[in-house]
Amino acid sequence: MTDLIPVHELEERLAHVRRDLPLDLIPMVERHHQNLLGLVQALEAAGRPPETIRQTVQNLLQSYEKDLLSVFEAKSGDSK
Repeated sequence: MTDLIPVHELEERLAHVRRDLPLDLIPMVERHHQNLLGLVQALEAAGRPPETIRQTVQNLLQSYEKDLLSVFEAKSGDSK
């Protein structure tokens, strides 16, 4: 089992991803990122073990992926 990624690493990853995003998506992705960081911090403060935190974040990211792909597919369908 590996340790959780440090917050500064997550911030660096977001900065890298931000460069590749359309401008209108940046605020949404940043909001989502801040919500995930807040969730991780709250779970840590509540004494949840790292594996529980990982699983919770993984579940949320899978849901977020489905939502983003749905939006993307709807936009792609609109442009046809």
